[in-house]
Amino acid sequence: MEQHVLETIQRHRMLHPGDTVLAAVSGGADSMALVSVLYKYREKLGIRLICAHVEHGLRGDESVRDMEFVRAWCNAHGVQLYTLSIRAAEEAAAQKMGVEEYARMRRYAFFESIACDKIATAHTKSDNVETMLFRLARGTSPHGLCGIPPVRGKIIRPLLDVSGQEVRAYCAQEGIRFVTDSTNEDNAYSRNYVRHVLVPAFEKLNPAFLSAAASLQGDVALSEQALDGQAQALFQKALGQNGLEKAQLLGENAYVVKKVISRYAASFGLRLNREKLEAAYALLFKNARTAAGGGYMFVANKAYIHLTNFSERPFAAEFEQNVITYEEFVKNVAFYQKEFDFLCDYDKIKSAVSVRGRMPGDRLTLNGRNCTKSLKKYMNELQIPVEKRASVPVVCDGCRVIGLAGYAVDVCVAICESTKKVLLLKIRGRSGQ
Repeated sequence: MEQHVLETIQRHRMLHPGDTVLAAVSGGADSMALVSVLYKYREKLGIRLICAHVEHGLRGDESVRDMEFVRAWCNAHGVQLYTLSIRAAEEAAAQKMGVEEYARMRRYAFFESIACDKIATAHTKSDNVETMLFRLARGTSPHGLCGIPPVRGKIIRPLLDVSGQEVRAYCAQEGIRFVTDSTNEDNAYSRNYVRHVLVPAFEKLNPAFLSAAASLQGDVALSEQALDGQAQALFQKALGQNGLEKAQLLGENAYVVKKVISRYAASFGLRLNREKLEAAYALLFKNARTAAGGGYMFVANKAYIHLTNFSERPFAAEFEQNVITYEEFVKNVAFYQKEFDFLCDYDKIKSAVSVRGRMPGDRLTLNGRNCTKSLKKYMNELQIPVEKRASVPVVCDGCRVIGLAGYAVDVCVAICESTKKVLLLKIRGRSGQ
C-alpha cells in the first residue's frame, strides 16, 4: 500500500520538498494509515508534518476519546497537533444547516486557518466510489460522477488509489492502532447504507467492482477535462457585451453549450441546478425569460441570451406636469416631443394623473390604429427587451391606463384639432436609470 500512496503523490505532484503538510486525522483507520505513511516517509519526501483534529461534540465521551487518541499519537511521535471542539448539532440548527454540511464547513475552515502548504485528507478509493453511488442515487451530472479529485487547491488525497479494505490490511500488517466511530455501523445514515448494502450488492455481480468503478471515474474525469476545454473556448467565442450570442452556440454539442451557460452563470456568482440549466438552454430556441436564482433572470431575444438582476430594478419614478395651450404646442411640436416624455389632451383627463410600472391586464387602445392591445403584446411588438419592460412608465388617469411614456398614447386622450390644452409630463427616476 505504501508504494501505491507514494506513486499517487508523485503522479499528481501533490508534494514538494519543503512543504508543511497538515494531515486531517480523525483517529479512524484511514486517517491513521495516512498519517503513518506520511510520518514514515517525511524525510524522503522532504516535508514537515503537522496534524489537525476536529471534535464535533456528536458522540459524547466517544468523541472526546477520539481526540485524546489522536493527541497521544502526536505526542508519541513528536508531531504538532491542532484541535478544535464544536457542538455541531446545536450550531448547525442555529445556522439552519444540515449537521453533516455544517460540520464539513467548520472542519475545512479550521484546516484552512492553519499555516501550511498542503492539507492531506484520508479519502480512499472506496470513499470515492461511494460518493459516486450516493450522487448517482440523488441525481448528478457526468461531472458529479468524477467523484473526489486527487488535488483541489491546497487539499491533497494520497490514499485515493487504495481501497478501505487495503487500508485495514495495512493497519493490521503494520500494527497501526485506530479508533472506530460507533455510528459507522448505523445504516440509517445514507453513507453507511451505500457502504454496507449497495457496494456489497455490486461486488456480488463483480468482485472487482471498486476497481471497475474507479476506472470509470477516471475516464469520465478525463472526458470532462476535454469538454471543459471546449466549453471554455466556446464561451470566449460566444460572450459579448450583450451576453451569449445565440449564433455561436446553435449547432454546437448540447452538453458543451450547457457548460458554457453554467460558466456564464458562474461569472455572476450563480450555480445552476439541472432544472434551471435546462430552462436556460431552452432559451436558445425562443425569445423568453426564465429564473436563474438569486434575483437574476435569463433573458433571450433573437440574438442573445443574457442575465439581468431584476431584484435591483424596482420601479420608482417622479414626474412634473405642465399645461400649455394647443396653439403654443403647434408652434413648436418638435421641441415639446423631444423634451417631454408624455403628451396628451388635458381636457380629456378625468382624474388625477399618476405614473407606475406595468401591471397584469394593462391595455391601450392605440391612437390611429383602431385596435386595443395588452401592454405585454404591444411591448413585444415594439421589441422592448424583456428586462427593460418593468422600467417603462405607464401613465394613468385614475385607474385608467392612458399611455406608455415614450411610446404611445391612448386614443381617449390623444391630441387632435379640437384640443384646447395640452398636458406635458417629464418623468424622472425611471427604474434602471
